[in-house]
Amino acid sequence: GSWKTTSQITMVGMDSKPAPGRSVFSWKEEGRWLEGSFEGTLLGMPMTQHMWLGYDNFKQSYVWTDINSVDTAMKHAEGDMTPDGKTLILYGTLDEYLTGEHDKMVKYVWRFLSDDEFVLEVHDLPIGEVNTKVLEFRYTRDGSFTMSDQGVLVTSSGYPVIPEIRVTEDMIGVAIARDGVVSAIVSGQALPAEVGRIELARFPNAPGLSALGENLWAETGASGQPLVGNPQEEGFGRLEAGALESSNVEVVQEMVDMIAALRAYEINAKAVQASEDT
Repeated sequence: GSWKTTSQITMVGMDSKPAPGRSVFSWKEEGRWLEGSFEGTLLGMPMTQHMWLGYDNFKQSYVWTDINSVDTAMKHAEGDMTPDGKTLILYGTLDEYLTGEHDKMVKYVWRFLSDDEFVLEVHDLPIGEVNTKVLEFRYTRDGSFTMSDQGVLVTSSGYPVIPEIRVTEDMIGVAIARDGVVSAIVSGQALPAEVGRIELARFPNAPGLSALGENLWAETGASGQPLVGNPQEEGFGRLEAGALESSNVEVVQEMVDMIAALRAYEINAKAVQASEDT
């Protein structure tokens, strides 16, 4: 799915201001590989990144490959999960183009804090035993509304909600009800005023929608035309303000299941080979 990110240099004494970005992750090759893409800034410079993570049944370990727009290197790392299944630790090397160092040892630590938040830490091992973390990417699941500079209700990607909902400077305490009604307290008045309503759309064949990324979907001939209605009307569900949709994929469990499936395949392959040899 889509994730909001912040990237931050975390070297001792020179922590940078967290820079916003956005990432999208999806499973490839029948769930064998997790592909991720990132777009944001690092040290004030635009940066894009693509990565692939999976379990190598032959190596019996996780493998990770990464490329980005900052340099021309293709980084590679290998490692394993901790016994509690909450942290993935990988080791690899990289060429530091800023200092001219080659094959510098680096540790990548993935900390899975919940189904909706995880952190990627980059550790510079030549620094020493402690304070080795030099870079941190924090990922939180996308799915919230904010107000633009013009007071328009927008998605976390900056797209306005349709129909437009606008809040003026004299309004405070904006609230969204389960039926989609958006209300706000107007300065000097005791009762909230309705400023708009969020509508929902459903499709005759939702799996036929075309994924555009950033939690956006496009109508296709296979999906059929949208049916627009209000939350809590028949067939449209309801809204939950202040709630974050839980992930429908448990990343850690998916990785454990992937290992089990690959090892089962290996056992079956060896059994077939043994049968052919006898």
